[in-house]
Amino acid sequence: NELAGVSIIAPDAFDADALSTTVFAMGVEKGTEFIEALDGIEAIFVTRDDTVTWTSGLEGRFTLT
Repeated sequence: NELAGVSIIAPDAFDADALSTTVFAMGVEKGTEFIEALDGIEAIFVTRDDTVTWTSGLEGRFTLT
């Protein structure tokens, strides 16, 4: 798939680890939809062409430079 990496922000490291593997396999579009449906979980996606996107709960919380 097009992903180079996924970072999951979750209250529990165990959940974040399991979700990162699952979401990585889904790809950006399906992975974003999946994470957006979960309360308290966010994700950052990095594609092979170095595009960085994130879920809506992270909007305005950091800046890429």
